[in-house]
Amino acid sequence: MNISEHILTQFTVDAVWLHKSVNVRYQSGFTGDDTDALIAADCHCLLTDARYTQQAREECPQWETIDHQGRLTGALKAQCERLGVRRLGVEMQAISAALYRQLQQEIPTVELIDTDADQLRQVKSDDEIASIQHACRIGDRALKDILPLIRAGVTENELRRELERAMLAHGSERTAFTTIVASGYRSAMPHGIASDKVVANGEYITFDFGAVYRGYHSDMTRTFVVGHASPEQRRMYHAVLHAQEAACAMIRPETVGSEPDALVRRLLAKDGLASYFTHALGHSVGLEIHEGPNLSPRESRALVAGMVVTVEPGVYIPGFGGLRIEDTTVVREDGLQLLTQFPKELVEL
Repeated sequence: MNISEHILTQFTVDAVWLHKSVNVRYQSGFTGDDTDALIAADCHCLLTDARYTQQAREECPQWETIDHQGRLTGALKAQCERLGVRRLGVEMQAISAALYRQLQQEIPTVELIDTDADQLRQVKSDDEIASIQHACRIGDRALKDILPLIRAGVTENELRRELERAMLAHGSERTAFTTIVASGYRSAMPHGIASDKVVANGEYITFDFGAVYRGYHSDMTRTFVVGHASPEQRRMYHAVLHAQEAACAMIRPETVGSEPDALVRRLLAKDGLASYFTHALGHSVGLEIHEGPNLSPRESRALVAGMVVTVEPGVYIPGFGGLRIEDTTVVREDGLQLLTQFPKELVEL
């Protein structure tokens, strides 16, 4: 089954209009911006403007490139009329209300069908997994490079800059998201982006970061202690590590996304820490840093071999500090494979 047959059968439409750039890239291979795709039985079109026509023709020679000259909906109308489209799949979550109304006005006789093209990217190919794994290796190497720099007296922002510089040096295209470096009381913020706070002895310091390779993202979190860990820091760390490893051991094809999340909460409850775990256990990763399915209390979908998910429990106690341990993983027929390889045992720096 070719691309068009698969998509049209999946959504029961005459054509699909892709507006979201990652879905355009996934289907066509085009890596630029501000370009849409129209897929029908007899048409694979990229709708763009003069900034990207040459790039589109070079990257996607099997696709027709149409310069819409700033009139996207007009181009869609012309193609729908040419192809006899009566039911058009539309990524409703990816377009503005204004664009939707404009399309309704341009093609009032065409039924617009809400289409979730993201779901087509949930199961990764071997090539996609290889790119994600390469991005993970970049992250592993970059964190290893900056370990000697993590000490009392430096600022979180100084460490962020060094980590991002190391990722670029190892081949990352850019950072996968805003790098988190949070120490001391700020480590109780699950998304505490780096600040000018000075790192001190006796503090947790959490790094949550990712690299990008061939458009695919990695995501990893590691928490260290600067100086010597207190007994309570050790207890918390080992509780989170035990829960993370138990969740990883549980995940395999047919595991429902809510199940490992529930396991982690039960395990943390035994240590009196469940109320401090304030987010979902994980999410999928690919051309976007956050994709579905998730590992969360509300996830009812079962995992499938080839899905890539993060496993990232954490505890966050205001005024004391917090920690998170996260790996990017791939679901295999016989269990879970870790793509991030940086060690997870407690490290005192």
